[in-house]
Order: sequence, then C-alpha cells, then structure tokens
Amino acid sequence: MFSVNTSNSKRGLLITIIAVLLLSGFLFTNAVGFHYLKNSLERSIIESELPRASTEAYSEITFNILPAIVASSMLANDRYIQQWLLSGESDSTELTQYLARIKQNNNALISFLVSEQSQQYYNSEGIKVFESREDPQASWYFDFIEGDETYELNVGANIDTGETPTVFINYKVQHQGKNIGVVGLGLELSVINNILAKYKENYKQNIYFINMNGEIVSRSVGSDLTTATMADIPDFTNTLTGNKESPTSFFEYKNKQGHFLLNLRYIPELNWWILIEQKERTLNKVSNILYANMFIGLATVFVTLIIVSWVVNYFHKKLEILATTDRLTGLHNRQAFEDGATQSLMQSNRTMVPISVLLIDVDRFKDINDQYGHLIGDKALKQIASIITASTRKTDYIARWGGEEFVVLAHNSSLENAKILAEKIRLHIESSTDFAKQITVSIGITQAAEGDLLDDVIGRADIALYKAKEDGRNCIRTKQTSD
Repeated sequence: MFSVNTSNSKRGLLITIIAVLLLSGFLFTNAVGFHYLKNSLERSIIESELPRASTEAYSEITFNILPAIVASSMLANDRYIQQWLLSGESDSTELTQYLARIKQNNNALISFLVSEQSQQYYNSEGIKVFESREDPQASWYFDFIEGDETYELNVGANIDTGETPTVFINYKVQHQGKNIGVVGLGLELSVINNILAKYKENYKQNIYFINMNGEIVSRSVGSDLTTATMADIPDFTNTLTGNKESPTSFFEYKNKQGHFLLNLRYIPELNWWILIEQKERTLNKVSNILYANMFIGLATVFVTLIIVSWVVNYFHKKLEILATTDRLTGLHNRQAFEDGATQSLMQSNRTMVPISVLLIDVDRFKDINDQYGHLIGDKALKQIASIITASTRKTDYIARWGGEEFVVLAHNSSLENAKILAEKIRLHIESSTDFAKQITVSIGITQAAEGDLLDDVIGRADIALYKAKEDGRNCIRTKQTSD
C-alpha cells in the first residue's frame, strides 16, 4: 500500500515561521520591558528613595537637636545666670551646682558658662578655665562672641575614631543689648549613630556626614567613600563649596563594587552635609524579573507551538482526507489513486513484483436511479464499495474511479490471481440481498507490464471492461499487451 505526499516540509516551514515570529515578538517585548523597568526603578531611587531618606534623616536630627536649642535659649535668659555674671562671679561653687542641675534636667553631657568680663570658663563638672586668645581650643568662643549669630552649634568628636559625636549649643547671654557671656549645653548626638545603623540595616544605604571643609566626620560601617575619593566625583566638591539653598543634589560614580547613586543635602543646624549612598541594585531586580518573564514566556511559546503544531497537523490531515477521499463511499478518489498507482508502478518496475488492476462498472446503474431515485442509487454505491473493500486485502488499493465505476490496484497479484479476486467481488455483489433489486457488475482486468505507465494499464483494463459489457455484462474479461 502506498501513502500520499503530506507536504511535511511545508508544514514544518509554517510552524518554523510561527515560532520565529513568536520568539522575536517575545524577545523584543522583553528587551523593551527590561530597559523601561530598569530606567523606572533607577528614576525611583533618584527621585524618591534617596531624597526621602535624606529628608527623614534630616528630620530625625533636627527633632533631637531642637529641644536642646530651646533649653540653651532659656538658659541664656535665665535671671540667675545674668545676675551671677553681673554681680562679679563671686561664688563659683553655687554656679557649678546650678549648671549640674541644668545638665541633669536636659540629659546633657555637660552644661557650661563663659564670662565675657573675666573670660573664665565654668562647667557642670566644676572645671574653671581661663579662655585665652592664644589658646587654639578657645578659638570657638572668640569667633562666636564676636560674630553676629545669637546661637550656634559646634560638633565635636570624629565618629571615625569610634566615639559618639557631641554637639555643643552655644547661646549668647545678653544684658541691655550687650554680650555678658556665653552659655550652652553639650549633648551626645546619638541620633547620628542610630541613623547610620538604621539606614544600613533597613535600606542598605550608606550615610556620610561631611563638614564644611569637605571632610567626612561620620559614616556607616563598611562604607567605601573617603574624603579623597569624594573629590574624584564630578562636580561634588563644587557643590560642597557652592550654594547651600538647593534642597538636594544628585551624583553618581562607579568602581569595582558597582554603580552607586548619591544624594547630598545640607543640614544648617549642624553646618554639615548629609550624603546618602545607595548601590544601584535595579539590574539585579530587573534581571530576576526578566528571568522569570523569560521562563514563563518561553514556556508559553513552547505550549503555543505544540498547540499550533497539533492544529496545523489536524487540519492538514482533514484537508488531506477531503482532497483524497470520495465523500460518498469513503474510498480514495481518482486523484489519489492516480498519484499512488503511479508510484506503485514505478516500484513494480524496480522490484518486478506483479501488479494487476481491476476496473469495475455497475451494470445498468442508470435504471436504478431512474426507478428508485438517486438516494437509493447512492446507497447502492456505498454498499458496493463496502463489498469490494471486504473482498480485497489491506494491501490492495481501492478507489471510486467516477460515477458507478470503481478501480482496484492489487499488489503482488498476477493476472490469474486478479481474475480470482474479480470473480469473488462479482459473486458477492450479485448475491447480496442488501440492494433494492439485484445488482451485477462487469469487471475488466489487466496485469501491468514492464515499462507500463498508468494510462497504459487503465487503457487495457477499460478495453477489457468494454468487452465484458459486450459479452452480456455480469462477467469478467482480461486484456494484456500480447492480446
């Protein structure tokens, strides 16, 4: 038995084209989405996360410093302090006790007073020191007392040494518009350490506090930037020495550890800058999303291709059946028979395996249609097709040749064997009781000769069939090239 060309290459090409289109669209969409998402996340860090972090840190610092500023202001206006300075600074022990109570009430490290008249420094610990212009450690006092500001904040203790920074709130004591001294509190700025730890742990952000000289005075544990490396960041130094009115400034730099984004903000209360550094992790985030999308997308493409392949093959098989099958009888049609028989003849010429063809015609079929109608005639044709199929082997090829004619290509069958098969078919149809009336057939038989084409074989079988009709119908006749 032979098969019809199924055009597998064309179906494969169609599926390949669909696969390429799906994959191309998927990869293009993912590439566009990757860049869009990466840029969106980066903008979110620059425009939202870093500014919000600097604002929160600034708020925490000012919230902790403000009460101390208020307390220093009240101390500067304290009547006892003013009277003690104006009365000649007679009892320093009493002053020390008073400053100790101020220190305790404000949870301060120290409280202090400097007299403008005697230039003596007093504090809550009972220390008394003369403030000399020649003493570098006293320069803060002379700079402040001669300045225009009513109060100032000085920060001491470099956190890089591991110590908690101390902020000194210095407030001028005035009487009748004249400076008579400086009073103040010294506070541990523990909020700085809290901010460093909090942002490192919760937000994976490094924080640097920078003084007006561009020096780092405090930074997160494990941070990489130094005073020297900051100078290499484009425009960073110019910003430190430039306009302090801008709320925040953005910078970025790259090193072996990756790409870093920076936000710089001025803290006027400390006269410091706060710098928040965050490593750009958007690529990792987006990569994870991309890998997940690619896995889901590729799985979807794979499933889609399976479905498309199944649908294409299913409908191709349906079309193939429609193109090669006779709709009424379910047998192969003439086109399918011609294609298959041509291949079989070529194979027979190579292998020398005999092939015979039976051409079968229903006798006086027009009378059946005229007497019983076309529906009964169609039913008779289907029954005849069933009898022929049941009488032949699976290797034989049966087709409806046209109208009431059928054709059988018997593989590995000589002329004598074909005659036996033809007689079997004729007798089964003649003796069948399934018809409205008795039906007989005439059969023409021929065996393919070496070098025969399909037209040669069909032509001889047709001559034999015509002979059977002439000889009274309901019989078989043969025709060979030698006849």
